[in-house]
Amino acid sequence: MPKTVQHVYVFSNLEDVTGPQLLKVLSRMRNRSAAGLDSWKVDELKRLPPAFFDRLACLFNAIEETGRWPASLSQGIVSLISKGEGTDPTKLRPIGVMSTIYRLWAATRVREVLTWQEHWIDASMHGFRRSHSAEDIWWTQALAIEGALLQDHCLYSLSLDFGKCFDRIPIHIVLRLSRVHGVSPRLLRPLESL
Repeated sequence: MPKTVQHVYVFSNLEDVTGPQLLKVLSRMRNRSAAGLDSWKVDELKRLPPAFFDRLACLFNAIEETGRWPASLSQGIVSLISKGEGTDPTKLRPIGVMSTIYRLWAATRVREVLTWQEHWIDASMHGFRRSHSAEDIWWTQALAIEGALLQDHCLYSLSLDFGKCFDRIPIHIVLRLSRVHGVSPRLLRPLESL
């Protein structure tokens, strides 16, 4: 039986973003990730003094309070990358690339979202979770197939591929559900304005 989702308000006392917190998250970001329209690269940000990140934290906190991003940080670009099957338009995958500074904010705050998610997510779900991965599902399925083969049992499966499913979900629905189920308005306001 599926879990009943409870209204868990784990973010009621969400603390301000701090400069040291941003530096810690930045240290884990890959230097070679693409720059956004603002042209900042991760390795360039890593060379800036700690005082810069204290000021950047003040900016992020103001954005969380007002829900308004500076235009230069709220715009992204779409790059087409090959799926490994050539350069025909049907063989390319669009990837949105936001500003590195925006991605630093998102990477900083996603930790709170992952903690909130653990209060309600079902144990059978494995994507985008700590200590869970899609490989957990693959291994479980591989063991079931191997067991059926060894014991000469029938095994049936159904595979559904929801092409671009995530991209087709209206974001206002996701944000409303997140708010109802306990995500701090402080985290949602900056996303509602994009």
